[in-house]
Amino acid sequence: TCPRRSPQMFERICGPRFRPLWFGQVLSVLIALTGIFSSELAVRGVSIPATQNALNYVLLTGYLLRRPGDWGKLRERLPYYALLAVFDVEANFLVVLAFRWTSFTSVMLLDCFTIPCAMLLSMWILKAKYNRMHLLGVGICLCGLGLTIVSDLLIHGHGSRYPDAWKGDLCSLAGAFLYAATNVTEEYLVKKHGKQRELLGWLGGFGVLLSLLQAGALEGSQWSSVPWTPAVAMFFLGFAVTMFTLYSLVSFFLGMADSALFNLSLLTSDAYAVLFTLFVLHSAVTLLYFVAFGVTCIGLFIYHSEPPPAPRESLEDRLDQRRPLRTASSESEAEENPIVEKAILEPAASEGFVAMKAESSEKPKDNGTTLK
Repeated sequence: TCPRRSPQMFERICGPRFRPLWFGQVLSVLIALTGIFSSELAVRGVSIPATQNALNYVLLTGYLLRRPGDWGKLRERLPYYALLAVFDVEANFLVVLAFRWTSFTSVMLLDCFTIPCAMLLSMWILKAKYNRMHLLGVGICLCGLGLTIVSDLLIHGHGSRYPDAWKGDLCSLAGAFLYAATNVTEEYLVKKHGKQRELLGWLGGFGVLLSLLQAGALEGSQWSSVPWTPAVAMFFLGFAVTMFTLYSLVSFFLGMADSALFNLSLLTSDAYAVLFTLFVLHSAVTLLYFVAFGVTCIGLFIYHSEPPPAPRESLEDRLDQRRPLRTASSESEAEENPIVEKAILEPAASEGFVAMKAESSEKPKDNGTTLK
């Protein structure tokens, strides 16, 4: 009956299966906030992107305060963390720099170039295989993006108060590609090693170094001219705290989903930014924005209704190759990283069961079955 089906449907939509969808919308809201803060700073004549991003990396280094693990294995991962930091620092720098020359809406829309880049890089690095339903979901999401562009043109027309908008567009596209490289690299490291806190800490450490060097070389002469009003300070701090929260959550999101779903989820960030302009700035908004939001959400549901594009077997094989025996160090590692806890502890128990079975039989027979 309907009264019984309704709770089941609610539990299904809100259960673990669709949890990444709702999680992705939280990240989308945070992305919208970072764009709003950057846009407000640009309106006030503040454009120091390297300095603006440095505070976020300072906050991320707090994850390094935890007890370090095996230094020998850590040294093997450090080059990957450094490469990840290069991708991330330059992506943030270019996207924030784009606000100097182009509008908030243009930056948010062109940033969607991350989606095809992330899919191509996932196919190359993660050996991801996308089926027709995945591609259909992506296509519907991009249709929602197209409706957003049309709605923006209906409001602002074809005229522009940004004469050098092409510079901002190029920065946005380059930043979008680097964001895709960042997301795929982070997904690979999280699913292979599972050390989210370690990754965030070293991303912050390398990120601080790169950001400060870049800020000193390119923005040192601008520091004294920044109008440090309470509003500017508030937007600076708001941007840093929002970015820190976003980075902390993205690392765990990529442990349960893939880079393509992450970037598809961020397509709705433009709609959240529009709601901000509607209710806070009292700007004009067309109904087409909300239609675009609905179309994008439909595409997300279709994409996520299919199994993850990365072959499950390949990811498990990678984890099996690195699986340690159940020792005190592996148990502490599993406690630190709950996402890979099952991948470490449960197989260890299975191995113990196989060992006991072998001892109880003098001549074990190979009946063609495999314990999993």
